[in-house]
Order: sequence, then structure tokens, then C-alpha cells
Amino acid sequence: MEVIARLKYGFVSWLGGVLAQVRFNKVCKMHIDRHPYYAKERSWFGAALIAAGNVYLKRLGAHARVLPDQEWRRWESEVYRVVYDIELVPDASGRLLVPEWSGVSLAAYLESEEINEAEKLGAIGLAAQSLYRIHSAVIQWQDGQRRSLSHGDATVENVIVDDVQATATWFDFDTIHESSMYADWRRADDLRALTYSAAERLHSAGFPELTKTIVTNYPHAATLEALAAAVAYRRTRPISFHLAQARIGYRKRQLLDEALMETLGCRQWAAR
Repeated sequence: MEVIARLKYGFVSWLGGVLAQVRFNKVCKMHIDRHPYYAKERSWFGAALIAAGNVYLKRLGAHARVLPDQEWRRWESEVYRVVYDIELVPDASGRLLVPEWSGVSLAAYLESEEINEAEKLGAIGLAAQSLYRIHSAVIQWQDGQRRSLSHGDATVENVIVDDVQATATWFDFDTIHESSMYADWRRADDLRALTYSAAERLHSAGFPELTKTIVTNYPHAATLEALAAAVAYRRTRPISFHLAQARIGYRKRQLLDEALMETLGCRQWAAR
């Protein structure tokens, strides 16, 4: 059974690697009045790629989809208005202008050999705190209903950390959870993406401290309970979308699952 599980995981991980290479945006950096921005737009082939990809995500049961061009523009603009009090505007070419945040991506921060483990954990804590704050925002969804916000692709590549200012800022709201999923499921899925994509860049010996950092900095019991349920469910049901977000090997994934469940208080499960 262990061999079969490893083979299955390896195949799903390979599919995740393929998904991780997909790019449907064109982004370039520019300055307006000496202020840095990113001009963002969908690639010419983006519409077909997104449509096909969303069919695949639905079959996977990912409960998330990538937004087509006009929906994405409205959603990202609304998120920036509600969360950051910033009005996004297009440039003369129709590209959406997104401000550059000070700092570096959490992915780059964790990959740096010049930063010690304590500082890396501190940055992860900042990202979890920031995620908790954006989850408290209420926003109008595509169906006109107002619900709490979730990111949809909350990996370490989509958050900027500034260790000098002690801030973390989430960006790239291209993906959205299905509105039918209840709020704590959506929040837990964001926490999963943050935790597992961070673990990809850390040694497994540090997983107990990583999971304690996540749980300590996200003080919402119902969401943490939903995270425990999701980890238990996906233990033997990996999907390529999750392994595109976090490229973690089979044994490393097991160790992370065990550390996270132990931290969440699910000791009986973790001991299995």
C-alpha cells in the first residue's frame, strides 16, 4: 500500500509541476510620477487557457477557479478598494496598474541563505496575521452577495513582507474560491496554501515551529478546526492544484501533516 501511495503521489505531484508552469498574465514594471507600479493584463491566449483550466479545477474538486479577464479586473479592483483603500486604474493600453509594495516576496525571503530561521518564522507570522486581517474584510462577490474575503491562492509567492516595517501585504487576486464553500473552509484553504508553500522552502526539522507560528498568528478556532479537517481529508487524496501551490515530496508532506495535526491538537491522528 505504501508503494502504491507513493506512486500515486508522484504522479499527482508531476501534474502539479505542470500546472505550476502555467502563466496567463503579462506583467511589466513601470514608474508613474516616480512611483513604481506593475502593469498587469491577461495574455492573448489567456481566455482559452483559463476556461480549460477551470474545467480541470472543477473536476479535481479544488473549489477554486481562475477569473476571466473582466471578472478579474472587477474583483482585484474591489479587493484593493476594500482592503487597501486604493483605487486601481488602467493605463492607456488598458493594463491594470497595481502599486508595488515595499519588501520582497515571502518566497524569496524564505529562500535566502542570509536570513536565519527565527527571522523566517517571524515573516511567516506576519503573513498569517495579514491573512487573518484580510479574511475579516467583507466584499461583494460576483453574484452580488456580500461575503468575507478569501484569497484563493495564498502561497508565499503572493505576499510581500517588509521586515523593517514589520508588515506583510497580500496581492495577486486572480483566483477565487467557489462562493458555495462556507467561510471557514475558504479561510482554512488559504492557511493550507500558506503553510505548505512555506514548508516547501524550510527543512522538515523546523515543521513543529512552523505550524506553531501559523496557529499562534491566526487566532480563529473555527478556521483552525476546518484546517484540521482539510488536512485529514487530503492526507490520502492529494490533488495536483495543491501540489502546484506547494512542491513538497511525499515524506516531507507526511511530516508536515503530522506536525500540523499535532499543533492543532489532533494527537491521535498525528500518531497514526
